[in-house]
Amino acid sequence: MIITFSGPDGIGKSDQLMRLSRAFQVQGIDHNIMHVRGLETPLTKLYRKMIRKWNKGEPKGWILTAGLILTTLEMIYFWAVKLRLMEKRHQVILCDRYIWDTEVDFTARFPDWKPQSPLWLLLKKVAAKPDASILYHASTDVIAQRLYRKKEYPLVHEIRFQQNLNKTMIPEFHFVIDANTSKDAVFHQMLTLLRDGGMIPKPSDRLVKNLRAAIIPILPGGDNIEIVHLPVGRSLAVNYCISVHSVPRYFAKICKPSKRCLKLMKPLTKTSPYFNRIEEVIPIGIRNSCILQEWKVGSSLIFSVGEACQAAQAVKKLHSVMIPLGSPKVHIGLELFRHLLYVALYAVSIPHKKEILGFLVKNLSMCRKKYALTHMDLHGGNFRRNSQNMVYLIDYENIRITDPWRDFTYAVFFHEAQEDVFWYEFLRSYFNNSIPSDFWKTMRYYCYLQALRMMVCSHQRKDQRHIDNLAESIWKNYHNNNQIIPAWYLRMDQGSSNYDMV
Repeated sequence: MIITFSGPDGIGKSDQLMRLSRAFQVQGIDHNIMHVRGLETPLTKLYRKMIRKWNKGEPKGWILTAGLILTTLEMIYFWAVKLRLMEKRHQVILCDRYIWDTEVDFTARFPDWKPQSPLWLLLKKVAAKPDASILYHASTDVIAQRLYRKKEYPLVHEIRFQQNLNKTMIPEFHFVIDANTSKDAVFHQMLTLLRDGGMIPKPSDRLVKNLRAAIIPILPGGDNIEIVHLPVGRSLAVNYCISVHSVPRYFAKICKPSKRCLKLMKPLTKTSPYFNRIEEVIPIGIRNSCILQEWKVGSSLIFSVGEACQAAQAVKKLHSVMIPLGSPKVHIGLELFRHLLYVALYAVSIPHKKEILGFLVKNLSMCRKKYALTHMDLHGGNFRRNSQNMVYLIDYENIRITDPWRDFTYAVFFHEAQEDVFWYEFLRSYFNNSIPSDFWKTMRYYCYLQALRMMVCSHQRKDQRHIDNLAESIWKNYHNNNQIIPAWYLRMDQGSSNYDMV
């Protein structure tokens, strides 16, 4: 089954696609995602890069024609060949854009381009046809506001032109959805249309057969939660709605950490109040696991000193879990090699790239060869406070066995200024007011490594602005500064007696 998402830039197609993907994931529906856009296909991007080296202006004439022919040939491969192969391997293929979107793009950008050309007509004829095609439309003001938030500034007449072209293609689509409302409302509307049209398949036996859990929430909506009940055995999932107050307070998450790490974590969560209780760890396929967890109602921290001490005790408990011999460990050298390979293969643009990557390669010996159960996503948002003001730790999706000091990269470098007091007291409490002599030197390396890891994730999300900000921040605060201890920590150290111990 093929489901396509179309509409003007900035309307929220990709966000709705990812929401549907997450819903399919927890239901055990085998699916994949495909993203193809004209002039953004691999060979065409390479062609454009080569052209820019000797032609600085906008491509015209035969250069432009050759580029359009090349991208059309690539799209024939993607939409006619690759999409059909993917459809055979998976239950559902979610397509971010379809050939109609490229036709609108080309018509808007290239006045001389004709959709009646033989090659384009061939593409429309041989392309795999979607079983459900969705067109999102919204007012010009709404689209402009969303694009402005993404730091994109198109002209209003360009947005209107694209909207008018999309309206002419409305007969081609199965569903047309008004995207002027909130993201949640748009998603509810899309899900309802797909269900009513019979476009949501039954879960794959291959994925469901090992699910022994009970309740998996998908959509929050007031007091009601849309859930899936996965009974024992190979029965297929049944969809229904029920009040969250009348069901056991459990929820499930699909994640990719080692199953052994999660099973090591499970007994700790049942005996310590510092953790969100894990009831079951269920393998799904080869790589994924489903964690059935207790549903706790908690609030965000106020980042007080008392909360910092509790948070430090929780992390200490996690790091003190006994690691059996033979447990899979994360070797930092291999992790660094994987990130460097990604940066090289995809030509990731990083400010001060040579200096940052050079530092990581030359100073690999700074890493400690000590291993413990490590959270790997230890930021302020992953600590919660219950009604008894007890701090507990959540989100175990990235847990690994590696150097536990890697959990402190957020505390040392990546947190916001208003959290300074919290993280200062957190580090002092964790190390009993005696921070090891090699801590800051080692943390400098781990902050570089974490920044590279975040840059790779940002590149996968196509967020170049975040990559630039990370690289500039590392360069300004560490590489271009001989001071190993962060300025915020020195400032707190000097004034620690002046703030109120909450």
